[in-house]
Amino acid sequence: MPIGAYICHKCDNPKCVNPDHIYAGTPQTNADDMVARNRTRHFVADNPTKYYGIRYDKSRSNWISYVYVNKKKIDIGRHISEVDAARNHDRIIYMKFGKKERFNFPEEYDLK
Repeated sequence: MPIGAYICHKCDNPKCVNPDHIYAGTPQTNADDMVARNRTRHFVADNPTKYYGIRYDKSRSNWISYVYVNKKKIDIGRHISEVDAARNHDRIIYMKFGKKERFNFPEEYDLK
């Protein structure tokens, strides 16, 4: 096995130790295999937005604004338009959490 190689599994059983189900790979091949088998928990945006802290919920056909506080994601509201969600994101992080970075509309706040 090459130095620095990852040990990857051909099966989806984490407890499997069968040598026939193991192969050497790179971090990229391991990540590609995980995505191909739908084993990832990360959110993949079907519709990227130009605003920070906003995502689109296809199931409910609305925009969700969110903020990270202490590495936890907190949903702060649902909105009909993308711009309303972005403005709500800015208002909440400024007024409730006191953050002064990652604004979508910094000109609307006196940040001096």
